[in-house]
Amino acid sequence: MTFGERLKKARKSKGLTQKELAEIVGIAKTTLGNYEINFREPNLLIFGKLVEVLDADANELLGRKKSDTYYSKDESGLISLYREMNQEGQEKIIDYIDDLKTSQKYKKDTPTGALSKEA
Repeated sequence: MTFGERLKKARKSKGLTQKELAEIVGIAKTTLGNYEINFREPNLLIFGKLVEVLDADANELLGRKKSDTYYSKDESGLISLYREMNQEGQEKIIDYIDDLKTSQKYKKDTPTGALSKEA
């Protein structure tokens, strides 16, 4: 799916016409139409407005795959610390995490009926 197709889908899911979205974002209807047919691409400022108005995920709108992972500062720090360890240290970290996973005390609450990641 192209950027234009994802943009059009997001717009329609919000129940907006091209004219309505263009007016909210502050661009011409023809410009928005050109985005949706992949003739033009929005600049960063307009892209940010589109994301905000459509309440869309910027990465999804850009077509980034789920494998394109972005980590928080804390997560990146943990990865860096893990990489600094030798093989024995890395194994101990994994063992410790495995021990934590077995305790309900440290698990996030999941909604009833949600599939667990371990399933």
